[in-house]
Amino acid sequence: MKFRRVVTRVMMGIVVLALIAAAGGAFIFLSYLPKTVAPQSFPQINGQIHVAGLTALVDVYRDAMGIPNIYASTSHDLFFAQGYVHAQDRFWQMDAWRHIGAGRLSEMFGKAQLETDVFLRTLGWEQTAEAEWAQLGPDSRAILQAYADGVNAYLKDHSGAALSGKDPLRIDRIGAYAARYAAKNVVASGLADECELQLSYAISRSRPVSIQVETFGTGKLADDKIAALIEKNFEFRLAGILRQFNLRQLPSLRKGEFYRKLAAYGQMGRTDIEAPWESLDMADRLREIAGQRKLKSNPAHKSKVN
Repeated sequence: MKFRRVVTRVMMGIVVLALIAAAGGAFIFLSYLPKTVAPQSFPQINGQIHVAGLTALVDVYRDAMGIPNIYASTSHDLFFAQGYVHAQDRFWQMDAWRHIGAGRLSEMFGKAQLETDVFLRTLGWEQTAEAEWAQLGPDSRAILQAYADGVNAYLKDHSGAALSGKDPLRIDRIGAYAARYAAKNVVASGLADECELQLSYAISRSRPVSIQVETFGTGKLADDKIAALIEKNFEFRLAGILRQFNLRQLPSLRKGEFYRKLAAYGQMGRTDIEAPWESLDMADRLREIAGQRKLKSNPAHKSKVN
């Protein structure tokens, strides 16, 4: 009897601890991370910010697409503010590219990137940048220094989660949404069992300069024909993607919670937030256009986005 009482108490203790752990886990993943941690990464777009290093007042206005427009009375303040705003919006990306250029990705991602670092260092990007800096005149150096000072001014007052910008209107981010949408629908249409879609954008060009498809031998059509089909029937322009996925109105339609939830737990494969790029509403249309009505749809196969 005594042994049974001891076992019963131990089991009750285990159950209580499990319940406490489950409640704590639920609080962290359902409340603390999406409502407290994630918003720290959002840029401040209203009010005033007092920043040491500026010589006069600088105005930053964001248009309907979230793009900042900066007005300053001196070139120093203009580029200082640009560095600050860039760090607001995309510091993680900036820091990642800094490590790529220097061949130091392993500092961010561990030993798995050592081989990549060895290759990157053979390209000599860091040495090239240093050589170009040495050849710059005083005006160009002053501009770059002001920009760097603006970035550092942001870093001085921000750390941790505040440095992982989640700007939803950048083409590299929403271009990935559009690529995900197209690749999923190609697979769902039965045109391929696997589909990897790569988009390449260039500054001043509204459309991708390159659309490449890889189906790993599973395509019912040649990869270049699937790529042409995608290019003709899917929207890859910034403004077009915003309209198609209703990205400007999603926060108000979802009671201000859409981007808050999107900032945690990943942005692809999400079924809990009804992400518009997970829709398969183009699958039938692709089958019809390609003349592949007899192909069996299989949305469970793989789609990849680069």
